[in-house]
Amino acid sequence: MTEIMRAAGDKLRLVHVADTMDHHRSHGLRYITNPPGNPVRVHQHLKIGDGDINWDEFFGGLAEIGFYDRDDTVMVSSVFAEDETAHDVSTYQLTTMTDHVSRYSRR
Repeated sequence: MTEIMRAAGDKLRLVHVADTMDHHRSHGLRYITNPPGNPVRVHQHLKIGDGDINWDEFFGGLAEIGFYDRDDTVMVSSVFAEDETAHDVSTYQLTTMTDHVSRYSRR
């Protein structure tokens, strides 16, 4: 992930923050479809901590490229499928993202 951030450098100005699961884990059985081998795609936007993203690497990578030091950058929460608890999830995302940015930001 940080390799991609480094390659993008100053061109990376907008990040959507959502967790997702690594479909290669659990012997490739994270998602069970019937019949097996379906040509389906799974697209997830989970709250931070519900998936497999390494958030220290993510927020640290943004710090490394100076994302937090520029005035032209935007970070947005991008969690879907949580309609019943949307307010709580939004509050959680804001708090968690703010905590991570504060930990890695040089400002």
